[in-house]
Amino acid sequence: MVDTALWRVIERGLTCDITTIGRKSGIARRIEIWYFVVDGTVYISGTPGHRDWLANMQANPLFTFHVNKERRPICLHARSKLSTSTSAAVLWRILFRRTATLASAT
Repeated sequence: MVDTALWRVIERGLTCDITTIGRKSGIARRIEIWYFVVDGTVYISGTPGHRDWLANMQANPLFTFHVNKERRPICLHARSKLSTSTSAAVLWRILFRRTATLASAT
C-alpha cells in the first residue's frame, strides 16, 4: 500500500525509470519510460514493437519503479501484470483523450 503523499507524487508524473532483471543475463537494467495512472492503477507504456523491458517483465514480473528523480528519488518494488488487448485498447483511448486535453490547454 502506498501512502497518500507518495501517491500524489506518482499521479503527477509522466515519466519514470524502471529496473527489470534481464531474462537471459540476469543483470539489472534501468530505463526511462512513460507511465500514466487510470483509476488508481499505474500503467507503463512504450512504443510498439519488441521491447526488451517487456520481455524481461514477462519472464520476471518483479521490477523497481523509480519516480521523482529530480527531487527526492523514490524507489518502489512492484509486480507487473500484462494488459489484455481489450483493456489496452480502452487505456489507449483514455490516454489519447488526456493528451488532447493537455495539448489544447497549452
